[in-house]
Amino acid sequence: CDACIIEYNYSYNCDGAAYQCYQGTNNIFRYNLGINGGHTCQASGFRNTGSNTFFYHNTILRTLLDQVDPLILSENVGTFYNNILYISGKTNAKFFVLQNESSDSSIYGNLYSVGYGSTFKVKINSTDYTSLAAFKAAGSYETKDGNSFGVEGDPMFNGIATLTNPSFVGDTTGQLF
Repeated sequence: CDACIIEYNYSYNCDGAAYQCYQGTNNIFRYNLGINGGHTCQASGFRNTGSNTFFYHNTILRTLLDQVDPLILSENVGTFYNNILYISGKTNAKFFVLQNESSDSSIYGNLYSVGYGSTFKVKINSTDYTSLAAFKAAGSYETKDGNSFGVEGDPMFNGIATLTNPSFVGDTTGQLF
């Protein structure tokens, strides 16, 4: 679709990415929560092959070991800002993989949170970056109008714990989110 707004959604434990944009232009993904998606596809949080896609004010968490890399996969130009991106429990997980990238994507103001067993990683085309500072230096990422944005830190979630059968998400016994 073109010029669609996808907002206020909850995606949990999906086989595919929590949110996907395969075609269309000027689509907006905002105010969404995605937890532990991507068991069988190329991204766990968001996959973008559309053009001029906006992805902002979303929270994407991945805490299960069997999930695929990365949290966000973009094969086309997009704008990603003011998101909370959380990875825990997988040592080779990446926040972003940008393919066919020529520094045209805008990425700024995101909170990167690395939990137990994980480290900061981003891949742009064939180059891996293992720190937020290196990612910022790679182009215009996490900067806007000459100002540095994007931080690594604790999102201070309240109550991330093991759930036992909450009715609103079905049987999640033993699942950590």
